[in-house]
Amino acid sequence: STSPFRIIWSVAGQQANLWSSSTKNVKAWEKYRLARNLLDQYRAEDIPEIKKLLSDALAFDPGYAAAWATLGSVNFHIAEDARYQKEDRARSLDLTRDYAEKALAFDPSFGPAYADLALYHLSLKNYDEALNNAFKAEEQSPNNAFVIGVSAVVLNKCGESQSAYGRIQKAMRICPVYPLWYLTTLGQITRVLRDVDKASDAYSEVISRDPDHLEGHIGLTNILGESDRIDEARQAASHVLRLNPSFSISEYVSNLSYRDESEIERFADGLRKAGLPG
Repeated sequence: STSPFRIIWSVAGQQANLWSSSTKNVKAWEKYRLARNLLDQYRAEDIPEIKKLLSDALAFDPGYAAAWATLGSVNFHIAEDARYQKEDRARSLDLTRDYAEKALAFDPSFGPAYADLALYHLSLKNYDEALNNAFKAEEQSPNNAFVIGVSAVVLNKCGESQSAYGRIQKAMRICPVYPLWYLTTLGQITRVLRDVDKASDAYSEVISRDPDHLEGHIGLTNILGESDRIDEARQAASHVLRLNPSFSISEYVSNLSYRDESEIERFADGLRKAGLPG
């Protein structure tokens, strides 16, 4: 019988092929694949290497839409990472848009570029444009797990959490070797749906796979604070401050793009209960 691991890697390979279709240059594809693998494991210290690999890929094929779109995704990670300076994050958000548009100039049907634009608009709280781009991404790339995962992020923040839950489950199903942000997204969605156990399990799994995952620790701190498990919440908060000593609740929640502002206040309240600084 076929090994389950072979099936998993076969599915992961199919996902990789969805990204390779916009180049015929093998060297460009090899550089791109290495960059994508590193990005899926996202660690801040890998960002310079990811950018270099993508730059190399584009040197081999300047019209490689996937490489341009992935440069957009790299910059979106920076824009969302509380460890970066505010000015750097704002600049990176602009680059997310610029690189996505560059990708679409080379390939107007490249779904992941629309997904990047959806995230860009979500960050600016342009909710209708975020949804429109997410749906356009799905229309162009209906079997791309990244696209479906981004739709889950956008739908959840726009108040469609039940639909978002179905999306993130689908993304995990079609790409079983998934990056950690799928799990943080699952945590965010189940938190909004008031499923405390699923949310804390998702964040705990993130941390078990990467003990220095800042978003995982922030999510777990929040859910423990919201659940009034104060001792555990304070312990979780200590890891947030270990990873980001200048963490501020007000600055962090100012970047939470929930259409329903009561969700932002609820999140802030959970962090306050855990003892994080205002």
